[in-house]
Amino acid sequence: MIGKETDNLIAGKISLSQQANSQEYIDYLNQCQEISQNNQNIMQEYFEGLGYCSDEEVEKWYRKCSCVVFPSKYEGFGLALSESVVRGIPAIVSDLEVFREQVELYNCGDMVDFFPVGDVDALANCMEKFILNPRNKLSAEEIDQRFSHWTWKETAKEYVRLLGEL
Repeated sequence: MIGKETDNLIAGKISLSQQANSQEYIDYLNQCQEISQNNQNIMQEYFEGLGYCSDEEVEKWYRKCSCVVFPSKYEGFGLALSESVVRGIPAIVSDLEVFREQVELYNCGDMVDFFPVGDVDALANCMEKFILNPRNKLSAEEIDQRFSHWTWKETAKEYVRLLGEL
């Protein structure tokens, strides 16, 4: 697991900091602590929390993985899904509008499986389905064909074009 506080999550030291004063956050934090305490052996045996990682470390893990899983309850943009898709890596994601937008934008429905937010049985089913029938990562050629227009240079050209229309 890569990202803020994942190292502490696996170690059983849950101290997430976002929206600390809301009741929803407090309830969520309590649920996380209970799950962590009840499953500490499983967490430490099967998961590694890496916390924040360098770009090089993130790239190393993307190269090693066969699928990425985003069991998010909230997402602001869906950048992590975009990052995996443009690397040709299949994903399993919560059914959030922001993820649906990314799938539509990148035309990558063939690479993404959705499950209802918070439905651990559906998540487990998606993961089992992937393990039993894994999708291959896209080849470098397929990635280039499908996503080569998503570059900073192309983005800058589009901004210039749009500004010219003003």
